[in-house]
This record gives sequence, C-alpha cells and structure tokens, in this order.
Amino acid sequence: KPRIAPAGSKRRGKGIAAGVKAVLTPSISGAIVMMNADGTVNVLSSTVEMGQGSETMMGQIVAEELGVSFDQVHVVQPDTDITPYDTITAGSRSTYHMGNAVRTAAGKIKAELFQVVAKKLEVNPDDLVAQRGRIFVRGTEERGMTISEAFLAKFGSLGTTLTGEAICQPEAIPTDPETGQSEKCTEYWFPSATTAEVEVDTDTGQVKILQFYSVGDTGTAINPKHCEQQLLGSAITHLGLTLFEEMIFDEGQLVNGSLLDYQVASIKDLPDSFRSIVVEVPHETGPFGAKGVGETGALTVSAAIANAIQDAIGVRIHELPITPEKVLRALTQKKEKSSPGKVQ
Repeated sequence: KPRIAPAGSKRRGKGIAAGVKAVLTPSISGAIVMMNADGTVNVLSSTVEMGQGSETMMGQIVAEELGVSFDQVHVVQPDTDITPYDTITAGSRSTYHMGNAVRTAAGKIKAELFQVVAKKLEVNPDDLVAQRGRIFVRGTEERGMTISEAFLAKFGSLGTTLTGEAICQPEAIPTDPETGQSEKCTEYWFPSATTAEVEVDTDTGQVKILQFYSVGDTGTAINPKHCEQQLLGSAITHLGLTLFEEMIFDEGQLVNGSLLDYQVASIKDLPDSFRSIVVEVPHETGPFGAKGVGETGALTVSAAIANAIQDAIGVRIHELPITPEKVLRALTQKKEKSSPGKVQ
C-alpha cells in the first residue's frame, strides 16, 4: 500500500529482513515403532511435546508410512526407562531428525509385511502400496490383504506384534581452519523473512506494529496449520524481545524478576494484520521432504522492526529492547547533529 502522509507526531515506516539459521549438527534421534495385528501402532520416542506439535507430526508420518489412519497411532510420552535416546528437543530439529527416525522404523515394519503379502499374491514387493489399512497391488486395490490378514499370514496367529527400530544421526564436516569453509557444516538450513509496518510517535517514542508478515521455508509442511502457528508463535516471542523484554539489575540484584514488572507482549501489542506465509521447498533427505520450523519465524523479527523504525523516523536503534526512551534519545541525538552548536 502507498505510504500514508505524516499526521501530527505519528510517522510510519516499513521494514524487511531475511536470514538463515543452521540446524544443530551432529546430533542423534532414535525411535522404536511397534505395530499390532489389529493395525494399531505405538511409537516410542524421547522427543518432548511442549505444544509445538511434535506428537502430531510423528503420528502423521508413521500413519502415512504404514498406510493406517492417524487415530490408530499412539505416541508414547518420553521416559528414559523405555524410550530411546534423543539429543534434545530444541534447535528446530525434531521434525527432521525424529521424523526420519520414526519413518525409517515404520518402514522396516512395512517392508516385512510387504514380503509376506508379495509371497501370498505372487507379486514383486515393489509393486505393493499400503493405504487405508490394507496392503495391495498398485492400481488394483481389490487384490490385496488387510493388515490383520498380513499378520496372520506371517505368524499364523493374531495378537502378534512387529517392531522396527531406527536412528537418525546426521554428521557434519569440520570447517577448514584456514578458510573457515566446510562442504557440510550443517544438515540443513532454514530460511526466514519478516516484513513489518510500524507507526512511531515522535512525541512519546512509542512504537506500534501495524502490519506484520512472517515467512518461512518449512520443507514439505507435514501439518500446514501447525507450521503457520509455529511461525506466528516464534514471531510473537521475538516481538516481545524486540520491544519490551529486559532484565534490569541494580547493584547485581534483579529488580524486575516477576511478571508484574517484567513486560512481555500481550494481545493488545499485536497488529490487526498478523500473518504467516509457509513456503514449501521439499528437502531431499527430510521425512516426506520436511524439516524443522520452530525457530524460523524468530530469526528476522528484530531486524525488520528496526528497519521499519529507521524508515519511519530516520534513526537506527542498535540495542534491544527498542523502548520509547531509546527512540526519544535517538531522535534527540539526530536533532543535535542536524543543528550543531544550537542550545537545546
């Protein structure tokens, strides 16, 4: 939209920023998938569900790989007594690393069942597909077997279980000490871009976000709605870090150590136009082309807002948070430089 003419003390500006971040490499994720003769599946993983959607993601990947419905998959919560090792639930790594681990483990079960069905139907296992709880010849769905029938053919009894285990352990190539270069310093990158329009009150220094767009490359979006929410959630976190959040110390003592004094972004601080844009560029080694998205929306928030403020009032704020006091101080310094020798 065209720039709105200044009104009184209010000035508007627009900013954009782009960046990339590397995923933690090397690291390791292990998974165990157990399929029962009735088609239900248990997934053992030490990835911690904390609201980011990892449990849903793993369930979707396993369901897709084994050709069963999502509600037939149960993800067992992490317990170091029974669930295999995972480096950490952080760093935007769970979808790629644990996603690959659970898909590979499920794939081993599928391969065993395909061998059984292929022998019964006298076909090549490569000609089989698994969908809707059945394993059948591609293009001829009636020529196939249910999951339960395949288990019965393999074991001669129902109530049986197949188990698959897998580890995803990407490696990195150390950087050259002379050039600082590496042929593979990370398993993958996640690009991010942010655009923001702000309104700055030159009398008070207050910054108001008018429009905000968060763009992220997620690879194949296993769950598009979750990806959109991840972009917005991480953006909101860094909106608070950009404009409000600051730990204040007085003679070594924290003076704003509670939410009564420590300011965070609230619903009133969000713009009316606040959107995420998911860009899907499938990753060649990701599970169904997916990769992590947890931090993607956070990377470029501060830079985009700082750029928008500079566009609005012509000053660059270099320190976070960008408080009204810092804005007014920067405006005063700008005025002093433009009028040298003038008494303020």
